[in-house]
Amino acid sequence: MSESCLTINIPSAVFPYICNSVKELQTDMLLFLAVKCYQRSLLSIGKAAELAGMSKVNFEIYLSENKIPVSNLDYADIACDIEKLKV
Repeated sequence: MSESCLTINIPSAVFPYICNSVKELQTDMLLFLAVKCYQRSLLSIGKAAELAGMSKVNFEIYLSENKIPVSNLDYADIACDIEKLKV
C-alpha cells in the first residue's frame, strides 16, 4: 500500500504534555484522524480501522468504550431496513 507523509510541527515545550514518544503520538494521531473521518462519514468503519492500524472489531470496541456510535444509520435508514425485512 502506498503512503503519504505529513509533517506537523509541535512546540518542544508542549510535546511532553501530550505524549511520551513520537511513535505514541503517531499512533494517537492516526486513531484520532480515523475516528473523525468515520464520524464525518468520510471513511467506512473498515477503512477507518485500517487507518488506525486496528482490526475492525478492535476499532468498534474503541468506539463503544468512548461512547462514539458504531453505526451511522439514522432512524429513516433503520425503518427502511425493517420494511425490507418484513415478509
